[in-house]
Amino acid sequence: MSVYLFSLPEYDRAIGRFAYEMLQNLMASKDPVLQKIHRVHSEQIPAVQNTMPSGEVVEGEPFRTEMKVSVGVNDIVSGSQDAFAAALDATAENTLKEMMPRLIERIAQISKGA
Repeated sequence: MSVYLFSLPEYDRAIGRFAYEMLQNLMASKDPVLQKIHRVHSEQIPAVQNTMPSGEVVEGEPFRTEMKVSVGVNDIVSGSQDAFAAALDATAENTLKEMMPRLIERIAQISKGA
């Protein structure tokens, strides 16, 4: 178990919010489809049901996408802003590679039910 001299949870929350918003904006700037989708913050993401004109119901469960940020210890200790920015950029790229095919598949599923 690690013992810390002090803890600053408000700093942890602030950097978490900053990184999350930065990643969302980076991903939108890198993907033209994602740019067009309006984001809404929600504590819970419910399953969705779309009823097509034919009466068919197309269901969609939420899917989880992990964002893994990797920054070297030396870069953290030195406070390297360039390393932090590069880590966020790489995370945005990797997240898009995982998330966008799944999102396009969901859109195709709904479109086929139309």
